Amino acid sequence: MDKLIISETPIHIAKETIVHEIAWGGVTGNIVDQDDLNTVLDSFVDDLNNLTEEVETKASAAAVVQALTTKADLIDGVIPASQLPSYVDDVLVYPTWADFPVVGEAGKIYVTEDTNKTYRWSGSGYVVIADGVALGETATTAYRGDRGKAAYDHSLSQGNPHNATTSDIPEGNKLYFTENRVRQSTLTGLPSVVASPIVETDIFLNGFAKLQAQIDKLSVKWVSIEAISEWVNPNLSIASTDHGLRFAVIGGVLFVAGLFYLGGSDYNLCRLKPEYKMYNAAGVNGQNAVESVKCVTNTGLAANSFFTQCPSGNSITTIASTYTNIQYLRTSRLSDTMLVNGFLGKLIHYN
Repeated sequence: MDKLIISETPIHIAKETIVHEIAWGGVTGNIVDQDDLNTVLDSFVDDLNNLTEEVETKASAAAVVQALTTKADLIDGVIPASQLPSYVDDVLVYPTWADFPVVGEAGKIYVTEDTNKTYRWSGSGYVVIADGVALGETATTAYRGDRGKAAYDHSLSQGNPHNATTSDIPEGNKLYFTENRVRQSTLTGLPSVVASPIVETDIFLNGFAKLQAQIDKLSVKWVSIEAISEWVNPNLSIASTDHGLRFAVIGGVLFVAGLFYLGGSDYNLCRLKPEYKMYNAAGVNGQNAVESVKCVTNTGLAANSFFTQCPSGNSITTIASTYTNIQYLRTSRLSDTMLVNGFLGKLIHYN
């Protein structure tokens, strides 16, 4: 054996492993049978094992020393950035993008607290590293899923989960229903309708309109002869501004009152509009002799007739023919101031 090689792995040699028969000087036979030699070898093995343990101890101590030379120091409880790995302080956090340095550093990561987005310095500006969706409560962030789920579940709630009343909700431009407001409501959009019975299907405004039409129908409204006529005799004149000839429909009957003067030779005062034509009993030349109104002169002369009449020679025998034929209002006296007061007849076209 020319060399003894000591490695980091301990070497243990037992004499029992030497079993070959060799010739060593004047000693012959098996080595294990040589007591003196065995004693020497045992001592040698013990020394060799002790040396291995010493080497191991010294190697461990050297490793510890080496490790201590590379340890991080604590300065005021903080490790200096120079002793940290390069990647530890490469992430810089700022409140907003506007707070970033004007000129950044390559290899650094910049983070904004308001959007949670990350940027890098490109050499001329900051570039978003990953333009993903960040959590937050701004227009550019995604809302928390648990809160969104709670809001969605709440939107599906039936009834009144908050037990709110109208007193808890601002009215805005939509006013709530109250009895006082109903009493003060205007009748904007009230229509004009014919007088007819109010029925349960009528809306509020139509019901009022029908009621007003019925009231108007019962009220007395006096009108001029022009209002009921298609044609008025140009020789007709009123004898008094305060008591001129006037007409009114009361309960379906046409009434007449006032002073008038008819000159010329035509005894017809006017030709009636269709809606003012009246029932006309049969008479001479269609004259309504039954329901004629007596009129007198202002000098108290004998009474004269004021009546309706259809064209001469057209004897009226039915209501229908009365409505379809021309009908006049006529007097029996000309060229004198006359006073008339009474009803002429029932209207055919009265509702």
